[in-house]
Amino acid sequence: MTIASPGTGSQEGKKALLRRSLREALEKRFSLLYLDLILKPAPEDLKDLLAKLDGADRYGKTR
Repeated sequence: MTIASPGTGSQEGKKALLRRSLREALEKRFSLLYLDLILKPAPEDLKDLLAKLDGADRYGKTR
């Protein structure tokens, strides 16, 4: 027979609760970051680069 130390179950419960709350906090943080990236307008130099890449990609596909 094994003797469980007092509080072992409560320690595991606390760890599980901590893991769950950290996971939820990270999910919310990543969701907010993604939303922030979607809502912010892209910088002009990035738009120019994307236009160049898109044009180069279309040129390569027609050949």
